Amino acid sequence: MLVIDTPGFDDAERSDAEILTEIARILVAQYKLGVELRGIIYLHRITDVRFKRSAAKTLDIFQKICGEQSLGSVLLTTSGWTCKNRDACASRERELRDGFWAYMVHQGSRISRFYGDQASATMIVSQLLMKKPVVLEMQRELIDNGMELKNTTAGAYLYDELELLKEEHRKTLAQLEKLKQSGQAGSWGIRRIETNLDMEMCQLRRTREQQENLGRRIDDEVEEELERQSRRRNWLKVVPLMIPFLTF
Repeated sequence: MLVIDTPGFDDAERSDAEILTEIARILVAQYKLGVELRGIIYLHRITDVRFKRSAAKTLDIFQKICGEQSLGSVLLTTSGWTCKNRDACASRERELRDGFWAYMVHQGSRISRFYGDQASATMIVSQLLMKKPVVLEMQRELIDNGMELKNTTAGAYLYDELELLKEEHRKTLAQLEKLKQSGQAGSWGIRRIETNLDMEMCQLRRTREQQENLGRRIDDEVEEELERQSRRRNWLKVVPLMIPFLTF
């Protein structure tokens, strides 16, 4: 059995484009190596009182990675059940089931609890062991259809988000430049404006780089990497051929 812990989105140090690229590479490699995928574990802290915008965005991307046909292989797992008020945590679980997770549950996703012990971990894995092999939407798009990452359902969603962010940076830059040229800010104000201009330019450049990153052909990259690795050592023979699970 092979469990792959994928990175989560909304990371302070890594962009969403970098994270989506890493997940895509993992999924393509798993598919090309012929390793069967039996399920996906989506982790959510039950102690999070509110479902933040970033969590909703992550869930949207996750669903687009999986695709509607694969949601029956998803296990929505809550962690953090060491909370003192179990009733409050149970109430949050019901809110998730009837709200943010309702569509996925309707499509066959199941809800499970992880109590931080071996017994609950075994129960979670056992639920996925009984499932049939599944191919995710992103795997079909990248491998079967030969798409660039930005043209996949998940990639296009993120690309459009970056386009909106890029437009916001452009507007802010225009406003700052207009204020600078007005001559009303004074010497100290001009220095502050110039600092903000540099920051906005840096953020705009980083947003463009993220979009460029989404234009990569992951299928070809992974194929080349697998060929290099196979020339170095015959490692494909020792790749686990049991059932892998992905955790988000």
